[in-house]
Amino acid sequence: MELPKLYLISDRLGCQNLYSTVEESFKGGLRMFQLREKDLSSRELLELARDFRELSHRFNALLIINDRLDIALAVGADGIHVGINSMPVPIIKNTLSRLNQDMMIGYSAHSLDEALKVMTYGVDWITYSPIFDTPSKKSFGPPQGVDSLIEVINRVDIPVFALGGIKVHNIEKLKHTGVHGLAVISEIISTDDPMAMTQRILDELSHIS
Repeated sequence: MELPKLYLISDRLGCQNLYSTVEESFKGGLRMFQLREKDLSSRELLELARDFRELSHRFNALLIINDRLDIALAVGADGIHVGINSMPVPIIKNTLSRLNQDMMIGYSAHSLDEALKVMTYGVDWITYSPIFDTPSKKSFGPPQGVDSLIEVINRVDIPVFALGGIKVHNIEKLKHTGVHGLAVISEIISTDDPMAMTQRILDELSHIS
């Protein structure tokens, strides 16, 4: 399956209503959404995931669940996104195989070494971050920068999404890097007009190569 170029990651605390924000973004052309609300209980997350499964089906969009394979399986999500502290990718793949389930797997990489290692596990894409300065990625150190992003893209053979501090005004810096697409949070989540912002980002993305 061809992955979309734009990938929205949730932050319900960054907007008044997450459901309506994502719905408006879908109306603007978004076709890939990751539900990532780590502080919710299992029951709360499951209920939210069910709502977004229905919504994503309405717009023929991909629903990705962060970290929780059980929730992803329960709602029939299209994929799961994991990182260094998650269930190891080989165990996820083995579990899916035993259950005769097919699900895409994405991975959050924060260094070239990490990206190269996880590529050998057969993940479907990676997010590489943080590219630019952003409060949400302070724990991962200073920004990786565009040159580091290009190095990762040139060394791996799977789609790479740039993540971290992605704003309309700095997308220009990512042109001609070979990046597959962009993963964003606050630029869409925190705007007053998610549909218009999604359309603006997609327009900028149409010039990336």
